[in-house]
Amino acid sequence: LCHNVHPLANVTPVNIALSNAPGVLRLSENGSMSTVTESGAVGVRAIRLDDFVADGNPPPGIVKIDIEGYGAQCLAGMQRIIERHRPVLFIEVHNWEEEKAATALPGYATEALDTVRRFPYCIRVVPDRAKLRTE
Repeated sequence: LCHNVHPLANVTPVNIALSNAPGVLRLSENGSMSTVTESGAVGVRAIRLDDFVADGNPPPGIVKIDIEGYGAQCLAGMQRIIERHRPVLFIEVHNWEEEKAATALPGYATEALDTVRRFPYCIRVVPDRAKLRTE
């Protein structure tokens, strides 16, 4: 990631995991298919994105979530960001829990980027501008 974003002045990589609560997440490593598990061999510091922004960091305008089935917890930890800043969300959905969390966001509309109904597939969650004007 650091190598890929190095030329981008508006991107700052931060070596932490996002979750619904601060703590340590255990990862079972499997390259790009690593997953959060209770018995994982690797520990990663986890925070809520809401807390990260509350500590003075800028809110994101775009968030990409691809956490191999842990996306619902990430979304739960960024509810304040979602409500106040309405970032565009790109979410790779791996299970029904992630899909439910992504499609239930108030004031957002979803758009499937993969038209085949299967997991994993990506959806883009964008603030519903028309709905915001009427609220």
